Amino acid sequence: MSTAILYLGTMVPGVLWGDSGDAQVRVLLGQYYDRLDLSRSHILYYILVDGLRSVGFSAAEAPTLLSAIAGAVAVGNVAWLLSLLVRSRVAVAAGVAMLALSHALWSVATVAEVMTLSVALLTFELVCIVRFLRGCHLPWLMLAALVNGLGLSTHNMSLLIWPAYAVLVVYTWKKWTAPHWVSLVKILACGLLGAAPVILLFLDAWRADGHFLSVAGEMLTGRFARNVYNTRDGVRLVLKSLAYAAYSFPTPLLPVACYGFIVLAKSERRGVALVLMTACFGYLGFAVRYNVPDQHTFLLHGFVFVAVFVACGLDRLLAGKASKSWASAIVLLLAIPAPAMYATIPDYLRDHDPDRLPLSDRTTPYRDDCAWFLKPWRESNGGAEHFAREVLTDLPKDAILVSHSTVMPPMLYLQSAEDFRKDVRIVGASHYQPWFDTAFDLTSPDRDRAVEAGVLFTASDQRAYNNILIRGVEYTYEPVGSVFRIVRTGGSEK
Repeated sequence: MSTAILYLGTMVPGVLWGDSGDAQVRVLLGQYYDRLDLSRSHILYYILVDGLRSVGFSAAEAPTLLSAIAGAVAVGNVAWLLSLLVRSRVAVAAGVAMLALSHALWSVATVAEVMTLSVALLTFELVCIVRFLRGCHLPWLMLAALVNGLGLSTHNMSLLIWPAYAVLVVYTWKKWTAPHWVSLVKILACGLLGAAPVILLFLDAWRADGHFLSVAGEMLTGRFARNVYNTRDGVRLVLKSLAYAAYSFPTPLLPVACYGFIVLAKSERRGVALVLMTACFGYLGFAVRYNVPDQHTFLLHGFVFVAVFVACGLDRLLAGKASKSWASAIVLLLAIPAPAMYATIPDYLRDHDPDRLPLSDRTTPYRDDCAWFLKPWRESNGGAEHFAREVLTDLPKDAILVSHSTVMPPMLYLQSAEDFRKDVRIVGASHYQPWFDTAFDLTSPDRDRAVEAGVLFTASDQRAYNNILIRGVEYTYEPVGSVFRIVRTGGSEK
């Protein structure tokens, strides 16, 4: 309950930037799947959000509310999981507090983000698996399979636990009481039932496309295939992931995870240890290699296991010290320094050593990037909506706007939610602007005609972050209010 209060009290109530804003636009337009990239469909998330809308929440509020609730559920599930693995209540409380207050979970629970629902399902799935391993009662494994299918309907990250299921089946094969093939059919049926939404999407896309492999590839990796299978720049990505782990768990208790890993591996619960370790390696092994700008959000699943291992290590360290309240008090204090660190470190670095801030030099108007990215609570002043309204107001009639994915969603939201400036065409957003008969193609002669007519604009004068087709020296950006008209200067193209 306390975690739900924390997340609900610190979430952003209005229009959002970037992928979170994109989720709000999809909710507003009733798009349960991403028409441009099936791998980002996250159908179950949008079905549940639609349920919240049906009881009165707006398209801006519902997806963020679901993220906060799912984040709190994930924390509750971890508490349940730890109660099955360790004896010390202090160890359980420390592991739960570390996860709940971590930047990794807290920051995504305050915006519209599918990862919290994915992690809520994963943590309940782990509870079901551990319960199955305690007595090999098939209904628990069937429930785990159902939850995994629901997870797959939420995010493809649910595939990463499949090797752990293979380990589980091999380890417990001789203990199954029912005929193996009957049990496997029941488990498979439960998984397919949970995955029904994404399976139906696949069948629909296959029917429309006619090419099984192309649709399967699009649903599995989409346009991020190169990132999914990335094997380059390993050292930098590992160091970056370790740094984010230290920032998410700014406590001396973090190294205890290594000890807890060893404790679990040597414990009598060999099956639990093998399954949890296999799942942990699967999630962290993927996320560490995944070289995308928001890589940190994909580390969240793996960080769940870090918190679990910390609790396992603390359980062993605190064994026999139940009567020593000072030891418990120290452990609990060391588990909760994160809020104080987040409240001070970003501001200190911005004021005294800005070069150390791990931020891009791309600026976003009406947003303090230091606070937005480094503090898990989102200090929203309505900047996204203010910026979007200002840009749309300053554009002339029938203007064409080139914008990047961070600032585009708020403008699209206002256009659809308020019928505000629907004459403005935003490049690359035709699937969110169905009132236009055709899409504007920046690679076609349309671009030159728009430049000559003086109706092609950009929302930013930072040339390096603009579309590559308008970055060349042959173009200059003339300020018009809060936007910039793209003008050809006559220079040579590159």
